[in-house]
Amino acid sequence: MKIAIAIEDKVVAEIVKKDNVSTGGIIMPDNAELEPQTYGLVTSVGAKVTTIQAGDTIICAKHGGQVFMLNGKIMKCYMLAEIFAVVREEVVN
Repeated sequence: MKIAIAIEDKVVAEIVKKDNVSTGGIIMPDNAELEPQTYGLVTSVGAKVTTIQAGDTIICAKHGGQVFMLNGKIMKCYMLAEIFAVVREEVVN
């Protein structure tokens, strides 16, 4: 199995497809999506990236990053500046 290793300020993420079924069970067509962003599961981060870790979920522009296929999966390589946010579970004490 091949892996992509991010360099410098780059982040490699596997694109996560959102479920196209509404909470009421209605199947939504692809062109009915209202979300202008993409969710990705981080697989590798470059040495200059300190705020994001492998395993994090990130939110990026839908048309940002460089798309490539690896092991049959759609992947994207982003510059750190193209990432809007990191999604993590809130820890409640």
